Parts: sequence; C-alpha cells; structure tokens
Amino acid sequence: MDSSRFKGPVIFLLVAMVLPLTLAVNECMSGHSTDCFSCNSWSDPRCHDPFNWTSRIEDMPPIVQCEGCCVKMVRNVGTPLESTRRTCTDDLDINLFMVDH
Repeated sequence: MDSSRFKGPVIFLLVAMVLPLTLAVNECMSGHSTDCFSCNSWSDPRCHDPFNWTSRIEDMPPIVQCEGCCVKMVRNVGTPLESTRRTCTDDLDINLFMVDH
C-alpha cells in the first residue's frame, strides 16, 4: 500500500483536532472579561445539574467577572457525595507540584 495516500487525511485530522484547542486557549487568555457563575452545589442547590439557564437572574447563582475561562468541576460522580462547582479559572488554585509521588 502507498503510505503517501494517507498523509493528507492524517494531517487534516491533526489540524482539525488541535486548532479548536488552540483557539479555546487563546479565547480564555485574550484579556477580555466574561461573566461566570460562582457556586458550589454543597452550599447552593441551584449549582447542581441540570443547570437551569432559563431562570431569572435573581434566581441564578452569583455571577463574577472573569478574565479567564468559566469552568465546571464535578467530583464523586454517581455517589451521595457528588458535588458540582462552577467558577472562573482566575479563582482556581491548583498545585501541580506533588511531593513524594
């Protein structure tokens, strides 16, 4: 089989997969601000899924200005301890340095 026949589709697939990720990162780091919900389902039941986007603004969780991206984190899925947190990447403090791993 001629392997050069597959180079075009492979390159197209790589570009099609990487380009949206690059654009998403650039959008989050563009310097523009956006509104994000800031809530934790343990203290605010409105934060749980399904999230009701059609509620009045007064009935929604608090909104914060964000210069990064809005994120949703779900922990312990399918257990009684399941929790959902919606916030801005500006408010995340993630320690990627692990000791004794």
